[in-house]
Amino acid sequence: DLRPTYRRLVSAVLRAYGAHPKVQAVVVGDPNQLLYSFYPVSNADSKYMCNPEQYFPARVGPWQRFSMSQSWRCPGPVASFVNCVRPGFQMVPRSSAGSASVAKVEVYVCNVYKDVGSRVLDLVKEIGNEGGRLLVLAPSLNTRSPAVHVANTLAKTGIPIHVSRSGEITPSCRVPGEDSGGCVRFRTFHASKGLENDYVVVLCSGGSSLRDLLAQNATFVALTRAKVRLLLFLHHLSVDRVDVEDLAQRLDDNCARIVLQRRVVSARPCREKTPSNSRRTLRSTFSFMDVVSVASLLKHVNVSPHAVGSSSCAVLVRDQLYQYEERMSV
Repeated sequence: DLRPTYRRLVSAVLRAYGAHPKVQAVVVGDPNQLLYSFYPVSNADSKYMCNPEQYFPARVGPWQRFSMSQSWRCPGPVASFVNCVRPGFQMVPRSSAGSASVAKVEVYVCNVYKDVGSRVLDLVKEIGNEGGRLLVLAPSLNTRSPAVHVANTLAKTGIPIHVSRSGEITPSCRVPGEDSGGCVRFRTFHASKGLENDYVVVLCSGGSSLRDLLAQNATFVALTRAKVRLLLFLHHLSVDRVDVEDLAQRLDDNCARIVLQRRVVSARPCREKTPSNSRRTLRSTFSFMDVVSVASLLKHVNVSPHAVGSSSCAVLVRDQLYQYEERMSV
């Protein structure tokens, strides 16, 4: 995640001190963990670390390249799972000599806004109420995040939680204690970079497709934070039967197990992509519907037809219409 500004700073330091006989430069990076390449100007680029001889002063001497394929964090099942969902990537797990048997990765297809809290609560009890050994990761920690349900479930039972400063989660039951030492920590995918914990819960609420979601660098970072056990929760309305079957075929039986807690549709409807700054309507959000069917379906959702122009309402209607379509398909 080296941005051009920081690259120029490092180059300036090397130009000033690189000729000293005791000065050496070591560049460490992983292209799979490049997260901040979305800036419109001066975005991060992995080329600075992958090709340092082209972007750093030559006076530091000839560069030697070393590749570290072994993970010093992830156990066998987690490494095998990552290798299966990211073709072309091969991670060698840490040595398991002298350690207890490691559980398989658990993949749950469920309602991430309702079903996750009870499973996480059971996990906390399994590890002896040592909340500090648990890390909960989500794409965001705003009020619409699936992490809200998990945070409220834990807080209501008296388990202390800690949300990173970028989050907006406000548990319905506050628990004293701002220090995250013994708390279940909540972090975003981006904020988890560089962190690790024994038990990691990853919440995924959406994406263009499951394969694309698992191929994202932010998801890769989240999946590789676990030292002992990894639990991945997928929203059942964001995946279809093809996604689940494709994942099952790619996974090794010895590394993971898939638990279907909710029914998935045979195929998700095709939705048109609209600019983020445009006013969304149901007609643009659901390309497979006409105006008549949309008007009739509004009877089944708790939304005023006059409010469907806002993007927040469109998201709410989309989720509820998925649930309605699921009931009708049964």
